[in-house]
Amino acid sequence: SLVLESLEDDPRSQFHSWLSREKLVSYLAVPLKAGRRPVGVLEIYTQDPRRFSKEEVQLLAMFARRARVAEKLSMDAV
Repeated sequence: SLVLESLEDDPRSQFHSWLSREKLVSYLAVPLKAGRRPVGVLEIYTQDPRRFSKEEVQLLAMFARRARVAEKLSMDAV
């Protein structure tokens, strides 16, 4: 997972002008994986400074796992 309380202070976000245009401040991301292979990212942005808790990170990670299970089940049903 990646947790950034301040996108402004992170050099990786300097090339994304839409972050400042949308006034996005904080960021939480967890990978979506197929086995060990990353296939996407589940992201949350906030417009207010926020320090995401360990529980919030764990909850988003659980959502990511459930999303992959749901996708796999839907593909198996086709």
